[in-house]
Amino acid sequence: MKWYGNAGHFCAASNCSFHLCTEIGEYLVSTVGEYRQDPEDKEINIIGASTKGFYITFVFKTDGTRCKCGCGLPGVHLSSVEEIMYATPKDANEGHMEICEKHVHLIDEEKEK
Repeated sequence: MKWYGNAGHFCAASNCSFHLCTEIGEYLVSTVGEYRQDPEDKEINIIGASTKGFYITFVFKTDGTRCKCGCGLPGVHLSSVEEIMYATPKDANEGHMEICEKHVHLIDEEKEK
């Protein structure tokens, strides 16, 4: 498992003040939130079409490449394996960790086969 300090998805992630990104085997779990269309805005904007989507986690399968900028992030297949929205930073933190644990267990189960 490897942690990254930058967002792993969302083209406007530079306008998000919340981001978690974890590589687990062949998966990348990326959570972003607290999106502001204008960085000067005080209020955060909803991400996506949900009424509670102030934070969102995507799980992607990695593609075997690495980002060319040198940050170390793996390249990913653009279709997400899983996505979950959250209303609060507490829920986003807990949800990110739960998804990471889920994928660690999936990898462990695959190794046992």
